[in-house]
Amino acid sequence: MNRKLKRLELKGLTDVQQGLLAIVDQLPPPSEQVAIAQIGGAYSYPEEPWTMNYENITVRQAVNRLVVHMGERGSWAFTGSKDFRAFAISIQGFFFDSYN
Repeated sequence: MNRKLKRLELKGLTDVQQGLLAIVDQLPPPSEQVAIAQIGGAYSYPEEPWTMNYENITVRQAVNRLVVHMGERGSWAFTGSKDFRAFAISIQGFFFDSYN
């Protein structure tokens, strides 16, 4: 999550999955595999396709920007192992019931 991208180009994105794949494609070697799970509704962007460029950004910062663009309650979680990374994305946020 702390790997740096010198430049991240996001072009015509219509959902967060396209953005995550753009991050993976633009990371310097070594290549990494990533999986994406959708939780609690669609993860498409609410308006027209989104284009943005960032410089000197970490993967964590880039994912934050992708999810915030979905809406104010957008959330993400990260899990996996050295050889396999996985993201869970929710447009509604993650809720935990502490009474059960």
